[in-house]
Amino acid sequence: MCLKVITIFTILFSFVGNAQVNYRSQPSTFNPYIPQQPIDAMMQVARYQQQQYYLQQLHKKKKAFNNYWDKIEKINWRHRDSFSSPYSSFLKGGWYRYDNDGSNFLLLQMNENFYLFKNVPFRLWKGLNNATSKGKYYNYYIRGRYLIATNTLEY
Repeated sequence: MCLKVITIFTILFSFVGNAQVNYRSQPSTFNPYIPQQPIDAMMQVARYQQQQYYLQQLHKKKKAFNNYWDKIEKINWRHRDSFSSPYSSFLKGGWYRYDNDGSNFLLLQMNENFYLFKNVPFRLWKGLNNATSKGKYYNYYIRGRYLIATNTLEY
């Protein structure tokens, strides 16, 4: 019985081994910019569904983020501060809301995305305001420490 199975596998593997294609013998006409085969219709449907799902999730997250920021804006803050940096390639603007009791929120705009931070010390806000490179200052002192919400699906 075992001898028959081994014989069958030997014949099968020798057949598969002989059926291999030698790609080096074919002329090199492959161009990665020209699709080699048409995309299957099912793959197109699957990609479309993935894109729609992604857009729905992004829309929900942006709506929740906007609602959250609207609630923060409705609070009667004692101090409001902001900056815009149109010449920065990374950080486009920032808004800081704070009270004397120490509660505060920082909203930063990086390109088209918004990031909301909580309990950022006032000294860091002033440092960010006065920094010559706001992106470097953000990366060194704020990034990864105070984030609570974003309007993207990245975090």
